[in-house]
Amino acid sequence: MKYSIFIGFLLMSLKLTSQSNGNAQTEIYFQFKAVKRSFSTGSFNITVDFGQKYFAKDSVEGEKIKSKAESFTEISDVLEYMNSMGWILVTAFTTSHDHFFTYYYIMKQDK
Repeated sequence: MKYSIFIGFLLMSLKLTSQSNGNAQTEIYFQFKAVKRSFSTGSFNITVDFGQKYFAKDSVEGEKIKSKAESFTEISDVLEYMNSMGWILVTAFTTSHDHFFTYYYIMKQDK
């Protein structure tokens, strides 16, 4: 009796651990940073960071997105462009150092 209960629990635990979620979506994140240009009102220097894992340095898609986003001088233009490419704004935050503000935006895309 104990042996059959033990085998039953063993089979149930194997079934639970063998389940995998093959349909899980992968979320891809990137960050862009906006720093106000010196002696300019309302325009920003935009830099994009995808990290090391998603885009390789020689990725055509990554370089295309990066060069287009960094060509803008307004934050709203970058947000609209990335939204049209399927990216969603996750969070935004600001840091400051000696009265210079840096704006960070984190965006994601479901793949």
